[in-house]
Formats: sequence, structure tokens, C-alpha cells
Amino acid sequence: MTSAPLASTLQPRSGRSGSARNRNADDDVTVLNPASFQSSASNLPLGSTSGASAVADFNQDGISDLVITLGSSAISNNIAVFLGSGNGSFSSATLVAASGLQPLSIITGDFNQDGIPDLVTANRGSDTVSLLLGNGTGGFGTARTFRVGSQPNSVAAADFNGDGRLDLVTADSGLNENTVSVLLADANGGFQSAKSLDIAGTQPFAVTTGDFDRDGDLDIASTDTGSRSVSLFLGRGNGTFGDPEQFFVGAGTPVSIAAADFDGDNKLDLATGNLAGNGQDITVLFGDGNGEFTDVLAYAAGGGVNSLVTGDFNGDHSLDIAGAVDGSAAFVVLTGDGNGNFTGVRNTTTNSLVSGLSSGDFNRDGKPDLVSTSGGMNSASVILNETSFVVLRSSETLAEVDGSKESEYSITVNLDRNSLTINTTPTVTRTINNFEDVLGTQVKDSITGSNDRNFLSGNGGQDTLTGLGGNDTILGGEGNDKIKGDAGNDRLTGSTGNDRLTGGDGKDRFIFDHGKAFATSDGNDRITDFEKGIDKIVLDRGTFTALRQQISFASVQGVAAAKSNRALVTYVRSTGRLYYNQNGNAAGFGSGGLFVTIDGANSSDGRLTASDVLTQR
Repeated sequence: MTSAPLASTLQPRSGRSGSARNRNADDDVTVLNPASFQSSASNLPLGSTSGASAVADFNQDGISDLVITLGSSAISNNIAVFLGSGNGSFSSATLVAASGLQPLSIITGDFNQDGIPDLVTANRGSDTVSLLLGNGTGGFGTARTFRVGSQPNSVAAADFNGDGRLDLVTADSGLNENTVSVLLADANGGFQSAKSLDIAGTQPFAVTTGDFDRDGDLDIASTDTGSRSVSLFLGRGNGTFGDPEQFFVGAGTPVSIAAADFDGDNKLDLATGNLAGNGQDITVLFGDGNGEFTDVLAYAAGGGVNSLVTGDFNGDHSLDIAGAVDGSAAFVVLTGDGNGNFTGVRNTTTNSLVSGLSSGDFNRDGKPDLVSTSGGMNSASVILNETSFVVLRSSETLAEVDGSKESEYSITVNLDRNSLTINTTPTVTRTINNFEDVLGTQVKDSITGSNDRNFLSGNGGQDTLTGLGGNDTILGGEGNDKIKGDAGNDRLTGSTGNDRLTGGDGKDRFIFDHGKAFATSDGNDRITDFEKGIDKIVLDRGTFTALRQQISFASVQGVAAAKSNRALVTYVRSTGRLYYNQNGNAAGFGSGGLFVTIDGANSSDGRLTASDVLTQR
């Protein structure tokens, strides 16, 4: 992998026109965790150059599969189907006829409402779209074709008339065509005759859909290469659309488009990939929620961008943009900060002339990977995401380490020593001054707080969490965790797993909240240092559903008495075991059972009473 910082430009708030200007230095946003992809991608042999790709689970095994359109040679005008193994590799390709010439765009969707993903291709060479219905085993039926406008270069699907069936729209890129075609679904699993809509600009090339004015009706946006603009058609909800409105993207020629909420305001935005942009290679247009776009940001990618895909590629819970750099073996990832700002890192693939990108999680590690297709080689590349999903967030009210989306690499954090280590190979270390909170990864972490008030969460894995001083809140999450509050009045929650809880000094709360109804399979914990009259055991009524605000508690001598007692929480004095007696004095514990053992039970000072146990909602 090679990476380099990318310049960015900003267009001021100027409505639908104006030219982009260089971005001010004080507008820069630092992204602490840039996306990182495999330096050695795996190639999928095709026997033909490749056009576009799409991802879905075509054989219903819970693993992402891949389809790629083929562009030249004796097997052109076919679709290669690769079934995923779940570890980043794929089966050998199975070829399916597209029944159209030059299938340059492909999408997936359930077009016959049977719960199985189907395919649609836009066939530039035959002025048609093809529909191939999936059979649920990775195969597809014979393609049916439907005529559209001249040279359809892109296709998208949405329900434009609210009948519950997916409709289609194509960008018709033929010379002087200047239309998009809308095909409404019929009741027989096909489509009605196409209706043409004149765009606001010239030469449409790519198309996407979304609700840009938040009225519940789906709209259409197209890139118009001849006018360096975007056309927006607002849907009426009945399959018809208002007149298009035109929005300019800057200096570049837009050839690809994606819709997403990049700035977290719950209003759809657009991103375009542009050719000949003179540094304005990716443009982001920010929606106002009323069918208009106001601010426009443009970013350099080291060359024109011919394909875009969005996703959270670095695990910071904010959308990023990946773009294929035209005429090169490179792609660029713009990492978003959630406020509409992006930082760029350039990555290199093994393909020449990258012509398209799509995204899916091919090795089931929770990270979106990439597929690049190529107009210059008879293969496609699968590029696995190797980013450590550990990010740092800081603001006036928050300073946290967040590894909650990382499922492969553990972290070692010591807030008292201002240190963070990501246990990759080689390890990554960082000084983190004045951080207060830590969200652990899904694997085995070691997290130590400071003398401030900390929030520490282990998430998955067998974690070790220590609060030190301060009144801390510590959650173990899944796994068999070791939790120690240390000094301060701490709140300790083991959650699921067999956890070891030590409060330390102070008035501590041992909280039992599994985030769901009680199940004995969720494990049972051990409290090592409960202090009567100082500490409390707190039972959440969302987990212990039979409880009410007033505790129902009994101290008994043996398990048999614990099972038959009327009380809903029964404590066996001889063993220190605390049971949830869900069905009261009926036989057994019902859906309840043992959930914690308290050390020191044999001494009279260590025996629980009703005053030691509280409930919470």
C-alpha cells in the first residue's frame, strides 16, 4: 500500500453555481485512523476485461458473493458469478449470459419479491436492460430484456410509485439523447415500457436514487457529463417526476455518483467522481433536505475518478468515499469525519486501469472490503480492508478511544499513563493526553483508567478493566472479564460471560444488566470484595423481568429452599450464591437461575440481606 496526502478545495455557499476555490488551511480536519487496504490484492481470473461489479448473498449461505460484467473477448456480454467462501476467497467463476451487448452497469435487488437477490444490467450496446432472477443457489434464470433509451450506461433501482415493487432508472448516454429512462415494475415480475425524462444538462452518464426532499417519495439524480452538472428529479410518489433542477459540480466532468448522508444532518447528500477536474476529482454536494444542494466540496485524487463507492472504511462510524483513479492502478479513500469534511489517502491496487469499485465484507471481519474491475486486464482484484478499527474522538465534551468496531486486533490502554497500543503487527502506539473514556474491541483488551471519572467498556473478548481513582463506570460486555473499580464510588457491570468483579475502595454498585431478559447461558459472575452496608447489588428489571421496584428477597440455607421460596431473589448463605427465582414458589427457578457468587459468605458479616439489593429500570 502506498499513501499520500491529497489536497482539497472548497466551494463557498453560493447556491447552484459558482467556481470552486482552494480550501483554507484552518478548515483542515485530522482523521486519526486512515483506511488501510491489502498491499497484495488477490486476483479473480476472468478471461476478459471487466466492467462493473455488485455484491449480494446469491446462494443464501450468509456469505457475500460477487458478480462482474465482462467487456471483451469471446466471453463478452456475460456475467461472471463468484460465490464467496467467507475468508476473502471465491469459487471459480460461473458465466451467465446477460442477453445484451456491453453490460457496463450491474445492480442487485429483489425484483420478484421472493426474498432472493436478482440482477439487472444496463446494456450500452443494445439499448436495453436485462433482468436475471436468482434461484437462491447462486444460479440465475434466463435473462429478459427491456428496451430503454440510447446507450444506457448506468442503472439504479427504487420503488418510484409506492406499490412495493422495485422500479428502474437508466442514464441514457447516447449522443444528443439527454434523457433518463424510467421503467415501472409490472405485476408479472417484469417492467412496463420505459418513459423518458429530459435532464437539465446534457449527456447523462450515471444515476442514483434517494429521498432528497424528505417527503417519503423517491427521487432521481443523474450526472450530466456534457454540462458538468447534476440533474435532480423530485418524485411525486406515483411514478412521475417534476421538472429537473440543475446543480453544478465545479471544474470536473462527473461520470459516477453516490447518495449518502455525509454530514450527519439526516439530509441526503451527493458525491460525484469527476474526470478532467484539475484537482476537483471528487465533489460532494450537501443537501438541504428540501431538494436543493448548497455547499459543494471538491477533493483531489491524483487524477480523474471514474467510479465511487461509500462505506465506513476506517471504523469511526462516519461515511467515507472510495474512488477509482482513471487510467491508473490506484484508488483513493476519502475518510469522512461525520461533519462533511474528508481527508484523503491514496492506495494502490494490483490491477491496471481500474475502471470500477464495489464494496462488501468478504472475510466476515466486519470491515468493508473493495473489489476493483479493470478495462485493461482479464481479471478483477479483491482488496481486503486491513484497517485497525480503533479511532480517537475529542471535543469540548468528549475524549474517548473507540475500538468497538475492531474484531481482529486488541488494544492496551492506560489513561493514567496517556498510552494507547494497538496490537497489530507491528504494533501501533500513540500518546493520548487527557482522554477519559475507552470503548474496547471485540477481542481481548487490557484497559486501565485514570484518577478522573472514566467510562470503560470491554465490549467483546476476555478483557481486563481497571478504573483506578475516580467514580468510574465499567462495563465488561461479552466474554469472561476481570473488572476492578479500585478507588472511588464505581459502577461495575459484567454483562454476559463469567466475570470477576472487584469494587475496591468506595461505595460501589455491582449492576446486573444483560440488555435482554435473563438467561442462564449468559453466565454467572463472582464478586470478590462485597462490603455490607457500603456496596449494593443492583438488578435491572429489563433482565430480571419478574421483579418490581420493591425487592423480593429471601436468605435461605440451601439450593432446594432457594428454588421453592416465594421470593424472586434467593440467597444461599452457605455458598454465597445468589439466584433469580423467576417463578416464585413453583418448582425450580423457572427461566431464572444462578447469576452471581459473593465471596466471604460464610462469615456473618458477609451475608446478604434485602437492604443490600436494589432494582433499577
